[in-house]
Amino acid sequence: MKYVKVLLPVLLVALLFMIPVQANAADNPIQLYLNSKKLEPEVPPKIIGAGVTVVPVRIVSQELGAKVDWNDQERKVKVEQGEKVIEMKIDDKVVKVNGKSEELEEAPMIVDGNTLVPIRFIAEQLGLMVGWDQVTQSVMLFKLAQESTETGKDGQAPEGSNDPNSGGDTSGKPGEGGKPQEPSGNGNGNGNGTSGSSGDGKPSTGTSGSGGSEKPTDTKKPEGGSSAEESVLAVLTKLEAVKDEIVIQTSAAVKPASFTLRDPFRIVIDLPNTGLGSFVKPAGPGQVVEVPIQHPKIDKVRYAQFSDNPSTVRIVFDMKQNSDYHLTENKTTKQWSISFTDKQFSVVIDAGHGGSDPGAGSINSRSEKDFTLAVANKVYKLLQKVPSIKTIMTRKDDTYPTLQERVDLANGKKVDLFVSIHGNSFKPSISGTETYYSRPDSLAFANIMHRHVIAAAGLPDRSVRKSDFKVIRETTMPAVLLEIGYLSNDSDEAQMYSQQFQDKVAEAIVAGIKEQLQIGSEAGAKKAVESNSANKPSGTGETDKSNPVKAAAPGTDKADTAKSDGAKAGTSKPGTTTSDTSKSDASKSDYTKSDTSKAQTQTADKSAQSDSKTAQSVK
Repeated sequence: MKYVKVLLPVLLVALLFMIPVQANAADNPIQLYLNSKKLEPEVPPKIIGAGVTVVPVRIVSQELGAKVDWNDQERKVKVEQGEKVIEMKIDDKVVKVNGKSEELEEAPMIVDGNTLVPIRFIAEQLGLMVGWDQVTQSVMLFKLAQESTETGKDGQAPEGSNDPNSGGDTSGKPGEGGKPQEPSGNGNGNGNGTSGSSGDGKPSTGTSGSGGSEKPTDTKKPEGGSSAEESVLAVLTKLEAVKDEIVIQTSAAVKPASFTLRDPFRIVIDLPNTGLGSFVKPAGPGQVVEVPIQHPKIDKVRYAQFSDNPSTVRIVFDMKQNSDYHLTENKTTKQWSISFTDKQFSVVIDAGHGGSDPGAGSINSRSEKDFTLAVANKVYKLLQKVPSIKTIMTRKDDTYPTLQERVDLANGKKVDLFVSIHGNSFKPSISGTETYYSRPDSLAFANIMHRHVIAAAGLPDRSVRKSDFKVIRETTMPAVLLEIGYLSNDSDEAQMYSQQFQDKVAEAIVAGIKEQLQIGSEAGAKKAVESNSANKPSGTGETDKSNPVKAAAPGTDKADTAKSDGAKAGTSKPGTTTSDTSKSDASKSDYTKSDTSKAQTQTADKSAQSDSKTAQSVK
């Protein structure tokens, strides 16, 4: 994959960072996107000094596949990407890039155990452009256009990259002395021209089935022109609902660019070389106007003058749920019609173990494979009632698909989500629910699923944890492994084999899937809790504050659970450790930051750890 240079416009400066942005910042926390993928840093971007925006260096760098190291003795951060080596010292404006000194606007700083650096510097060094979306209140970081025939997901961390320092609400205001402009057509949607179902970050062209990725539009000023007026070729004259469609009309023909954003799901339409004219009289630069449109799939519609040079009008549709959309041009009337259809998704439900592999043995000699199949079949029946979801089972009976076959099934079908259902086993005193993820792009999904399952199961919260299980490591879509409870615990086991408990857990799994896909009543649930939960791994472990560029990675310090996924019957016994991959504690709780809650759970974990040697497991 190679990068090609793209001519980009002179970015709009201080004007659009004035009063409208600053006045609303507290009420509308600013979000951070990298290559259209929403990032959830533990420490949000901040404004310091003379309006300079600083961002956590690790989450941005690692999402691009760069290596980030922290030297505690020298208080120095080193970022390596390809042949480029960047060295920065805390509180020192002078940095080195491949051995050559450069001076920053503001020195790197440590905030809550994370290193923050000026966004302009890190963007320039890592080949990014910086955009500011006035309507959606988002800072947009994105790569220069890419030429590639690969079908990989744009905007995702490369496989094998370290877990990003995720978490925390993204707040603060964009600074850096002005408002950078985001190229048209780059957003958080799917590359098929439709809405993004799993945050894969591919740009959408607004035409169903178009495929591929879209380069940022070259929005150069017209030759010989320098004023905003000279870039206006059309004005917006109509924006209204006509039957089930939305009609956009301009005074002259324009070609819209479109993309999608998540959390909540939005469709964004940019009208290049277009002004508002007499359609609306803005009270000030960047004023956002809401249009009273009644539509079964739309919550609200907003628009604003996105930029003045070149003049661009941005229209944002806040959708009630994830939808496909189609743009149709009427050249005679200079109108574009937007129609919406329910997006179709596919999900793999994996009942752990099966056939010759019984999984963990319960305290009363029952097999894990029976529990997982019972719950999986209940989930399947519930999902059959959701028209927009196609459900694929790895097994529907007492058979044993290999781990590789499960992975190949999900990847081959190119499904949107993968959910593996399991029951845990260790020593009888351990009880609770755990949720596992492997890749950074699965963390948000893991937090959602964990929240729903914890509420339904009513068992102790043993956190969201990072681990290397094959079925969640090698699948290419957001994937989670749910350990519903401990079969080795008498109380957990009694509930896990009851129909009422299984029904509640199955309903919770379906609710979590619908929330992740932003379907129906679950579409707004994620946004409702976002300000409290962010996308931190749930749990109780402390963040490693000694390393300002690296939070303690979940799944690296303790090992207190064990379970076998071997194919031989009878190999799993309560309390035994027969396999070779450790499970361990994760990071802070999704919702509860109570010191009391944290201390209680840590005490329980330490007690479990003291009696275990190498608690290991393979999925």
